[in-house]
Amino acid sequence: MTSDAGRPRQQCFVHIGLQKTGTSYLQSILWQSRDALRAQGLAMVPDSKADTFTVMLALRGRLREGVDPRSAYDAPARLRHLVAAEAAPRLLLTEESLAPATTDQIQTLAEHLPGVEVHVVLTVRDLARAIPSVWQQRITGSGRRPLDAYLEDVVARSRRARTFWAGQDLPAVLRRWSVIAPPERTHIVTVPPAGTPPEVLLERFCSVIGVDPAKLDREVPRANESLGLVQAELLRRVNVALDDRLSRREDYRETAKMYLSRRLLASQRGVPAKLPVRLEGWCREVAQDHAEVLVAGGYDVVGSVEDLMPLPGSFAADEPVVADADVADSATQALADAMVHRNAVLSRRSRRVGRVGDRRRRLVRRALSRVRRIRGLRR
Repeated sequence: MTSDAGRPRQQCFVHIGLQKTGTSYLQSILWQSRDALRAQGLAMVPDSKADTFTVMLALRGRLREGVDPRSAYDAPARLRHLVAAEAAPRLLLTEESLAPATTDQIQTLAEHLPGVEVHVVLTVRDLARAIPSVWQQRITGSGRRPLDAYLEDVVARSRRARTFWAGQDLPAVLRRWSVIAPPERTHIVTVPPAGTPPEVLLERFCSVIGVDPAKLDREVPRANESLGLVQAELLRRVNVALDDRLSRREDYRETAKMYLSRRLLASQRGVPAKLPVRLEGWCREVAQDHAEVLVAGGYDVVGSVEDLMPLPGSFAADEPVVADADVADSATQALADAMVHRNAVLSRRSRRVGRVGDRRRRLVRRALSRVRRIRGLRR
């Protein structure tokens, strides 16, 4: 498609998730490769991960009065100005929490992307791996629902599971986003099976946005360290005990998510949560429905719809029940690690204070020495 001036129309790829589909890995590479992307004709908008997250919060009505700054409410308008001023032939907006947006919210986003050819990009994976990951993400975001109860909610599509299905019901997500991109401009990137090198997902994604992955900075730390089932259950119980004492998004993120979860619990390398094998048939049925929608809808599938089918290794023979003794062991280890970390912090602080004290004492001695010399001269 071309513009009125005969030049190719500027394209904007809107990567909306789904959540827990390798988005953190992809985004880590993309954000640290902005110069390399621009050299290939693609600019990321907005120009930071934090600003992109704020755009999502504003569009989805998730900003909180008195908590988020007033400037956050203007984030979509700033996006519009950025897009209008950007000369790159291709743009990329990537935020995995956009998938659950309502039709009205999606249309609002379109209004802030005037004059561009919008392409919607979805990364998708099999539900057997996605469901435990989404539950864990809820827990690291202050969630309190036990995994066994969460699974029952999801399978029954109860009211408690509305948030899950808003972001994971692939046919429904596609219907909502069709208001700004028809099937031929809707790209479905499937996450390959477990054990596949992560570069395969990157190559698939880059083929959609038109860049050479070999020219990107692909050296990234392991993103989104997962918790084991025991460690996630421990954090869930901590969330219950916290109640609303860390209600500010930033407070919980820094203290519970970044410190307790990532620094202390993720290092324990616990056994990951899996769906009980009794849900394998249900998972396959849902996956088949999703695959049929993709094939019949004429969407651009990059990868294979077979990637949506769960593998037997994604299921556990037992129900996801955690023993209190295992939680206690995890908590004991976390407390011990916290004490070691706290001691290291205090030791560094003491050394800094000591160095400051030494400098001050030297300055005092020099000052006294000058005073004595001056007094000696006066005599």
